[in-house]
Amino acid sequence: MSKKIYGYVTTNKMGNFLIPIPFQNIILVDYSNKKGFQYFLPSTELVIKDFFLSLFSTINQMDKRSALGICSILVLPNNKKKLNEIFKLIKKKQIEIHCVYEKIILKNFDDYKKNIYEYELDQKIENIKNFL
Repeated sequence: MSKKIYGYVTTNKMGNFLIPIPFQNIILVDYSNKKGFQYFLPSTELVIKDFFLSLFSTINQMDKRSALGICSILVLPNNKKKLNEIFKLIKKKQIEIHCVYEKIILKNFDDYKKNIYEYELDQKIENIKNFL
């Protein structure tokens, strides 16, 4: 039996970019097929900035030891309290978060902190290069 991956899509911006929901679904389906996962379609987040009801609902409904598929690490809340709540649920259910764009898998809050720091650092370096 293949591993289950649950999709999560949002209307919120991911950093400076916005990926329409149909394209997010295409990206997640393609990733799931390439990895041999059994894909579960996401429910769409409400169109309210920094509102993550669907994300929490999805995680709560996920099977133990399954995976959450997101297009980018930047989809996750930019709020420490919400992030802590998410990663408590992730730890309890032994869930991995697959960030397709960055090609990373997050298993805990330390993974998140390390990767978001590296991502932000890479963006700053890229901005400096473009400026020069």
